[in-house]
Amino acid sequence: MHSHSFIFQPNYPQSTIENITATIRSQPASAVLIQFFSGIINKDVIECCLNTLYDELNPICQKHTGQELVIIGATTTGEIYEGMLLEQQIVLSVSCFTKSTLTSTLIQTDSTHSNASKALGQQLAEAVVKENSKACILLMDGLLVNGEDAASAFTHRANQIAQQPPIVSGGMAGDNYQFQETYVFHRNKVSQAAGVAVSLNSTVLQAYNCYNLSWRPLGPTATITKSEGAIVYEINQQPIIDFYCHYLSQEVVKGLPESTIEFPLIIQGQNVPIARSMVQVLDNGGCVFAGNMPEGSKVRFGIADQHHMEAENKIMRSDLIQKGVEALFAYSCSARKIFYGAELQNELLPLNNIAPLSGFFTYGEVYHLKQNDNCDATLLNITTTILGLSEQAKHDYQPKPFNNPHVESSRQSLSYHALINLANTSYQELEQEIAELKKKQC
Repeated sequence: MHSHSFIFQPNYPQSTIENITATIRSQPASAVLIQFFSGIINKDVIECCLNTLYDELNPICQKHTGQELVIIGATTTGEIYEGMLLEQQIVLSVSCFTKSTLTSTLIQTDSTHSNASKALGQQLAEAVVKENSKACILLMDGLLVNGEDAASAFTHRANQIAQQPPIVSGGMAGDNYQFQETYVFHRNKVSQAAGVAVSLNSTVLQAYNCYNLSWRPLGPTATITKSEGAIVYEINQQPIIDFYCHYLSQEVVKGLPESTIEFPLIIQGQNVPIARSMVQVLDNGGCVFAGNMPEGSKVRFGIADQHHMEAENKIMRSDLIQKGVEALFAYSCSARKIFYGAELQNELLPLNNIAPLSGFFTYGEVYHLKQNDNCDATLLNITTTILGLSEQAKHDYQPKPFNNPHVESSRQSLSYHALINLANTSYQELEQEIAELKKKQC
């Protein structure tokens, strides 16, 4: 397989279409997938672009591969083009497969209720997953679909259909932090309150996933004592607002939920650490998070650590190099872009030196978990997730030269790193002293 990225300009489409045509025709292919990441949140513009692409490229694709062109996509809060961060652009990721087939669909839901999202996930899986599916990409409305319930239901059904559990990746559509309307796309159709999925089916395709959170837990462990789905009412048997006021100050509470974007709650005891961002404060005293928060969950506050991000990224790069991937797709949280800014390219640009990298910034990242013999997918927050694909073993890839050098971490970033270590070490030592004191008392 081979994968290439293009910046699509709605007013000047022909040059990009010619380049994509040349890409499709450059090698024999069995299927073509275009992922359409749009930072332009205008339904009419998006529909016009999709119609142009589909009308021009589908006949070429059918003639070259014998299969219909598959286009899936979503609106974004930023685009990733060859490892670089873009704003309010349209990025097309074109993947040409030689030994795989694709099955795709879009399904709408008529309710925002959790059960409707579960049904949506199940229906998407039943429509696209095959016995030989190796990976699936799942994109959903970022405001009107419960991504965690849909992703979990999708994976549960996919595991029943496929011979081996396929890796499920993707994310929730964004709208440049406006939180008003998000869209997902399939071929030339644009929809809200919907999910779109594509399965990658093959006997030889290899799929891999990995992630980088880089938010470190800080402070004492607390227990969620009253919640309903994604709404939390009490932590440690006290109102959640009082809990935040006690640990983060009254000044922070005045600015909820925006003021806590740097301090998500990290659910403890999971195979993959799951951070949850607060997205809304309700009149009844509850707070809505970007994912389910079950009662009894153990949580700690999290804080970003640039140095930890770079250390984790080295591990992730080493693993992907060993896998010999031919294409990489990044589905990264919009909150990371807000907090890290240009420094986030230190995470993404090196990955583009391994294989072509494209993707978008989301309102939640679908991530495939494997715990013992069980496989599931959940929704992450504040995380960069990576899907890697290859149809053959090791390959030589020469990335295009880029003009964005390594962004040096600020002195403030180093101070943050030291303070986090100081706080965590002090807290651990205090817990150990308390435990030893209790032993002596017994």
